[in-house]
Amino acid sequence: MSRSYSSIVLVGLLSAFSLLTFDLYQPSLSYITGYFETTHNLSQLTLSIYLFFFGVTQLIWGPLIDHFGRRRLLPGSLYLAAFASLICAFAPNIYILIFGRALQGVALCCANLVSFASSRDFEDSQERAKVLSYISMIVSASPIVAPVIGSVIFTYLGWQANFIVMAVLAIVLMFQSKKGLCESPFWSKPKQPFLLKNVMQSYKEILYIPSLWFGSFIMMFSFAAVMLSVMNSSYLIIDQLGFSPLGFGIIFIFNGLNIIIGNYLGIGLRKYFNMGTTIYLGCGFIVTGGVAMLVYTLYYEFNLIALSFALISNLGISVCAPPTMSLTLTEFKENTGIALAFINTVRMFGTSLLSMFMAHLLMQNLNALPVGLILTGLATGYCTWHFNNVTKETTEATEMNAQTV
Repeated sequence: MSRSYSSIVLVGLLSAFSLLTFDLYQPSLSYITGYFETTHNLSQLTLSIYLFFFGVTQLIWGPLIDHFGRRRLLPGSLYLAAFASLICAFAPNIYILIFGRALQGVALCCANLVSFASSRDFEDSQERAKVLSYISMIVSASPIVAPVIGSVIFTYLGWQANFIVMAVLAIVLMFQSKKGLCESPFWSKPKQPFLLKNVMQSYKEILYIPSLWFGSFIMMFSFAAVMLSVMNSSYLIIDQLGFSPLGFGIIFIFNGLNIIIGNYLGIGLRKYFNMGTTIYLGCGFIVTGGVAMLVYTLYYEFNLIALSFALISNLGISVCAPPTMSLTLTEFKENTGIALAFINTVRMFGTSLLSMFMAHLLMQNLNALPVGLILTGLATGYCTWHFNNVTKETTEATEMNAQTV
């Protein structure tokens, strides 16, 4: 009997929805600052607070998914996402908006975890990496269309309408998941109740796996390289370079197209190089983009051409993230949710801190962006060296055990 797999389009959309909540209302972020008569830092907090809670609550959703199953938990999380979106839409002040964004982060990290966990249904690591690349391509549709759609909605219906659209999309995805989402082939009905001590024991056991740590740090630093420019894009493009919200949306399209190109490039590179080598190549893209941006800015000035070099850096995560995630998940079957919770907590928590720090530095000097790209690229490369060593040792040990048996 052939195994049933979840719809790749559906799991891609589930993951894309978490990014959509970033891109859809970014064109109106400067207006929101004035609307609530608040500061740029507080309005920017609506982005970073989402990332923070999106990262931290992974630790809760991961073991819940492993225990109760993805099909049972996803609908409730999407209902919560719809409710949080409505809180944002009708927020009377910036603090309620920040609270609504935090609640969105709590709810949507479940959908994101379910999406990535579905890739573990594939046993072959190369096939798993390809599925992750396809999911990323679907996710990339968000930065292509969402800023443009968001700017149009904002222009004609107001900033609140963007959050109402998010609520509607959450309900639509909830109904679609009943048709296209399959349960993990490694999941079985729990024989004992969900206990905190068992969850703590499960986390304690995986903490001693080196590949999990280094894989998580690769995901964190490479994702941070992208988010350094994405999270500050409205400030850079609208406030610093003087483009309109619609202009911002059109410019942002190139970022989404770039992600698609990067994933196709990654799939192609993995046909000729092993996955460890392609992770190194991804690190190279991150550093190259940062160096090019810094050199151009020092010789000329910070303008749209300088910012465009961030696209080179953004190729890096598209090339290195799928093989990193695929290799990291190799050792996890029944506990995929917990492993992903750990990976994404490190990734999102670290990225939120780095992004908040970068937003502060950018207020002082725009060169902080290229320097940040260079440093995150180098950090990704350092972690890749350790990651490739430990995964190689694990593979060799597994092969020796198989031969012994």
